[in-house]
Amino acid sequence: ARPESAWAVWISFNGLHDQLRVARYHHELGAFGVWNPVPTARGDLWRPAAIIDGEGRLWVFWSQQEDGNFDLFARPFDGEAWGPLERVGTGVNSDLDPRLALGSDGALHVVWQSFRRGTSDIFYRVRRGDAWGEEVRLSESEANDWEPALALDSEDVVHVVWDTYDRNVYDVVTRTVAVSGALGAVTEVAATARLEARPSIVIDGQDRRWIAYDVGPTRWAKGWGWRLPREGEPAGTRIYDEREVEVVVIDGADIKTPARRLSALLDPQPRANQIKHDKPIFNEPELVIDGVGRVHLLFRKLETQGFFSQYWREYLTTMTSDGWTKPVAVPYSEGRLSMTASAAAGPEGQIWLAWPRDNFPSASTFVDFPEETLIENVYTARFAAEVIAGDDLIPFEVPATGEDWDHAAELSALNRIRKYRADVDGESYRILRGDVHRHTEFSTDLRGAPDGSMLDFYRYMLDGAHLDYGSQTDHQAGGDRHYWWWLCMKGTDLYTSKDGYTGIYGYERSISWPHGHRNVLFNDRTHTPVPFYQPGLTTEAGNNAEAWYRSHAVAQETLENDTLYLFEEVKRVGGITIPHTTASNMGNDWRFNDPDVEVNVEVFQGDRYSYEYEEAPLAPKLTYDKPNMDT
Repeated sequence: ARPESAWAVWISFNGLHDQLRVARYHHELGAFGVWNPVPTARGDLWRPAAIIDGEGRLWVFWSQQEDGNFDLFARPFDGEAWGPLERVGTGVNSDLDPRLALGSDGALHVVWQSFRRGTSDIFYRVRRGDAWGEEVRLSESEANDWEPALALDSEDVVHVVWDTYDRNVYDVVTRTVAVSGALGAVTEVAATARLEARPSIVIDGQDRRWIAYDVGPTRWAKGWGWRLPREGEPAGTRIYDEREVEVVVIDGADIKTPARRLSALLDPQPRANQIKHDKPIFNEPELVIDGVGRVHLLFRKLETQGFFSQYWREYLTTMTSDGWTKPVAVPYSEGRLSMTASAAAGPEGQIWLAWPRDNFPSASTFVDFPEETLIENVYTARFAAEVIAGDDLIPFEVPATGEDWDHAAELSALNRIRKYRADVDGESYRILRGDVHRHTEFSTDLRGAPDGSMLDFYRYMLDGAHLDYGSQTDHQAGGDRHYWWWLCMKGTDLYTSKDGYTGIYGYERSISWPHGHRNVLFNDRTHTPVPFYQPGLTTEAGNNAEAWYRSHAVAQETLENDTLYLFEEVKRVGGITIPHTTASNMGNDWRFNDPDVEVNVEVFQGDRYSYEYEEAPLAPKLTYDKPNMDT
């Protein structure tokens, strides 16, 4: 943003497809003007980025699915007309998550994540004058590299940060690109046994690099389940049990950190679903420097209103000579885990903020479910900190992480199973490992804690578990909300790649015993979740009835032959259904079956037990989770 020019750029879903929209702020009016669409940017879109170049033109970058592949596009706007559409990424799989920076010479720098060899890498490109330079692969790992960010120092050297799974654990690394194009070495910023991911970077007036990133526990997403760990084995940790933000400042050869941790300034986290510790949980950092040199940090903090309701809120803090200021909540920022804010420097020491919101918690029906989506809006605001610029830094000490996971044994086992081939009747077969029963922030019974966001889901599938295929099977794909359905299906396409992970469209349809919960899988995105066939709803569940019934149904309030209607709908589109937790109050009594649709059954579930037969290994006790036979 500059005094005479500020823009907001966002994706809007109109019920049929995504549309990329821009709006200009008019300082003389003190308001944004009417939004306008970016030409040809429609269909499946993902995470736009924008910057104003040295000529005052707005550049908008975004990912768009074309012919089964998400390509990275850009288009300039001079206030009078849009320039030609330019394809920036040339990968055969998804190009996503662009981040931008402008050099003092007017050069436009962009980094992004690209799937090209069955795994993802970080790529860089620069536009000087009217021509793009060649694509440059910055990452060197054969593992997945994720979510880059960049900043330029006073000499126009580009500093890029990203996180990599090279050591079978997420580490933050950095690399430089000189004005000449020469590449520096890939060096570690944070490389302990902890999860360290999703970095953000800014460079201050002293050319010090401020880098913020998520920190999670060791053994992230390894070996956790209802009956794990086994005796003598280390316990793994779940996808979103713990999270906080760490900040380091690289000053030449010295690495420093703020003297007081952010967690000390935040209220303890009350119990949220299966998270039992009392400590603040916050993540998704975004650093920004204002026009007078102050460093600000945005992050997202978990809050809760009950066992089945947790949501996140955006917070903002500023660095001073006394350390971080007390974080303040960004107004109207309640929502899901993966909804984050953006920030940019503005005039007179201000910063611009933009963020989405899912709901108004004051709505009476959903007062206990503030994460429920009733209305999605984009908000903007200007923030001016009334503090003096400064910092309170001490030497950074790499924390002791304790017991680690046996990564070598895991990778050796993975290599053996991927190399295995079986010859049957002259055909060679291999083993494919997958998971078609997982929930994310879109499921009412989890909402992201402890199973993480939709984006965490794909990190778990591609890296944490090293799976070949999978399906995000949230309850009714988020409770029959068409936008959430669209987002889940778009994510399935975004992270599917040739010679890599394959996503399967799916959701969980949940009705209590004796109809039962089923995962529904199909290969055509035109199929939407099958509704519950009900004669009517009671309101015994109180004000939350509508919110709950969008995702779950009670057998007594569905038609007797509801399951047959499900089979009809699924068969029509060539899908399948998979019953699960069959011996519990979520199971079924097999009164209905269609062998063309219901081709298999979930026998064992790592989050619960084996349902093979009573008293089988890892089976529940006979008194556990049994259906009410009287009903």
